[in-house]
Amino acid sequence: MKWGKDTAAATVFVAGALAIIISLYYMQQLSLSIGVGAGVGAYITTVAHNATLPASLQNLVNNIPTLRIALYLTYMMFVIALVCFAMGLLQLFGNPQSRLAMYTVVVSSVLFIALFSVLDINFEFSQPAAIYALSYLSGLAMLAASGYYVFESKHRQTRGVRRQISLNPDTPYTNLLVLSRELFSNLKGDVKIVDMHFDSAGMENLALLISDAKTYYSNIYVLANGERIGADFRKRYLNLVTELANRSIGFEVRIMNPEDSASQHERFIVDSEHAYKIPPLNIINKKSEHIVSIKHGEAIRRFDYMWGRGSKI
Repeated sequence: MKWGKDTAAATVFVAGALAIIISLYYMQQLSLSIGVGAGVGAYITTVAHNATLPASLQNLVNNIPTLRIALYLTYMMFVIALVCFAMGLLQLFGNPQSRLAMYTVVVSSVLFIALFSVLDINFEFSQPAAIYALSYLSGLAMLAASGYYVFESKHRQTRGVRRQISLNPDTPYTNLLVLSRELFSNLKGDVKIVDMHFDSAGMENLALLISDAKTYYSNIYVLANGERIGADFRKRYLNLVTELANRSIGFEVRIMNPEDSASQHERFIVDSEHAYKIPPLNIINKKSEHIVSIKHGEAIRRFDYMWGRGSKI
């Protein structure tokens, strides 16, 4: 899988879960130390004020107030790790269009690293070396992944996926250039297209639209009703599959379930972040239309539902 925003969100999700476990581990260690110290202190008070104890136990009793402060730090680490985990979960399985969640993770991961550094510098733990390393690694992984996510979002915004693109039927060649530069070059991740009348001409236009684009795509999936898919289409389809595979891009066309084909009237294209209503690909450069942004979550759920019910060519 190519590194991208989905991978970054997954990294935050996994690292957040690891940070939660680590926070609970240190919380348990400190709680145990405080409990032992309190028990020893109670024993001293009950038996004799001048009882003689080993230096290690006496030191433990004396350090109970300090250990309580350390325990409070682990409480904060736990809450921060939980927030990061939740933000990663939101980006993976919720609506990933807002950068606010990952801004939250950037700040939270810095706080997590800072709090653990305070623990590391001021307190001694008998934890395995792996736990110590993972403590810093989880915080750094959350910071790096969320930082990448935010950077990529801003970079993508700079590249400028527009909310609306106007097409002029009198300039079909220019329309292809505009679509390639302002829409298809800015798509990323898994590109999913619903075009009921997708045919050889539509596939030819698709190949032209993505020919000059940088390889931001992982896969291209197309749903069609199959009415215009014949022997000529299948031959060209296999050639395009091979060509795109050489660019490390997967390409697959599926035939829609008859019920979905009858009920689906809108053509659209969706990637990892955006969704657009589009004209038929076979005449996409010849129609007087506006390519407009639509709701990403609804579009991708609709596509995934129909894709799962479709049949392979």
